[in-house]
Amino acid sequence: MELTEALKYIEKAQRQFSAWDAKVETGERYYNNEGDIVKTGAAMVDAVNGYLKNMGQNPLRSADNRISCNWHEILTVQKTAYGYTWAPVITIAGSEELTNLVAEGLGDGFQTTLSRLCTYATNAGTAWLQYWEGEGKLKMTVHRANQCAAFTSPMDISGKKIALVRKYLLENKDGEQKPHYEVWDDNEVVFINGETNRPEKIRMGGQETERLPNPFGRIPFIEFKNNERRSSDLNKYKALIDCYDKIVSGFANDLDDIQEIILVLKGLTGENESAIATPERDSSGNILYDEDGEIIYKEVQKPVGLLQQIKAQKYLTVDGEGGVDKIALDIPVEARKTALELLQEQIYIAGMGVNPNPERTGQATGAYVDHMYHLLELKTGLMETEFREAINELVRAVLSFYGKKEDVKIVQSWTRNKPKDANEIVDRLNATPETVMSSYTKRRLHPDIDDPQAEDKLIAREQKELAANLLDSFAAGQNQEG
Repeated sequence: MELTEALKYIEKAQRQFSAWDAKVETGERYYNNEGDIVKTGAAMVDAVNGYLKNMGQNPLRSADNRISCNWHEILTVQKTAYGYTWAPVITIAGSEELTNLVAEGLGDGFQTTLSRLCTYATNAGTAWLQYWEGEGKLKMTVHRANQCAAFTSPMDISGKKIALVRKYLLENKDGEQKPHYEVWDDNEVVFINGETNRPEKIRMGGQETERLPNPFGRIPFIEFKNNERRSSDLNKYKALIDCYDKIVSGFANDLDDIQEIILVLKGLTGENESAIATPERDSSGNILYDEDGEIIYKEVQKPVGLLQQIKAQKYLTVDGEGGVDKIALDIPVEARKTALELLQEQIYIAGMGVNPNPERTGQATGAYVDHMYHLLELKTGLMETEFREAINELVRAVLSFYGKKEDVKIVQSWTRNKPKDANEIVDRLNATPETVMSSYTKRRLHPDIDDPQAEDKLIAREQKELAANLLDSFAAGQNQEG
């Protein structure tokens, strides 16, 4: 690959990286329970606090709770645990040898890798798996959506990758994080310094080089998409989460602010003027009095509106005959409770998750559990469809790595992680005749059997031992009769 061609791919990739950066950042913020409420707050609290500072009062008197609820994490963990707690059992039809070889090539960490791919893809819309050869084995790692950009030929409707750019950050001599790039095609990989846009030398195998041959003959990166549109799950319910967080934070603010009573001081004016009279306070916040015991007031310009003034200083003045009244603020608890319940229900529906507090609880049948999980099953099933194709590509890469033919039939058996009525399953299996379902399939579906192949071998050995014991018993009986 020529340098000019590599730089063109990097220029195109940078536009993709910019688009993915925002999606990855937003998805991971919400996954880490750092929603927009943390930045914006529930109301115009900043303006109120600024007004309090102008009056020389403690701005903490105006409550500013910013409570972020981890709805996105809950829905993402549900999906990951439900569909990807166990990696699929991969079988190469008609070949136990190739099946074992694929299992060895994927390694013990494939289950963790798959779970991480699910989380990254759910947060942003897609994720990438990279594989390489190390110590004679195939090794793998996961990249976020904003780290890889693939390119296809516009004339190839199959979508085969013709080039891929991987971006990573390294510290320069000043301690600043600067971008570096790998540009891959089927034949080689070129290393480019993002600061200079020039090839850079990488130490590999005890020597420095600007490019390396691609030992796989294919680009060793595989995309794992969240769905066909590469859209994040967060897009479905982000606005609902933001609304929920504002209500919860606003409610907490009201609980804090309601501890102080708003006073109506009759006979004092000032509400329609540009300045207001406020009590003077000492450094501890205590109101100051003159020699006659009267409150000492000072004039302060009004930078905010009446409602914000009330919220800040906890009293207001009106014209009248004089006197003091108290205003008791009522918090609309029932309205907020209803709104939160509606939002919670809609979040689970929009997020296609499982509500852990359904209307009906108790001894639920398998059919009812299936009904509870049906939205989650639909969402996970669509992701599994995308992952199946990617896993098939990975399996063929493993076979190629070991020098085996790739034109084989690959069977993936996925297992969901959800509550099951074991007795109901066993009864159904026992009631199914062997003319309809084989013993192997029954063992595979049995809730207490994890490895049906190992169970087959144990049963065959026990039956062989039993037959041998019967023959020995029969022979011993014949000898006694003789």
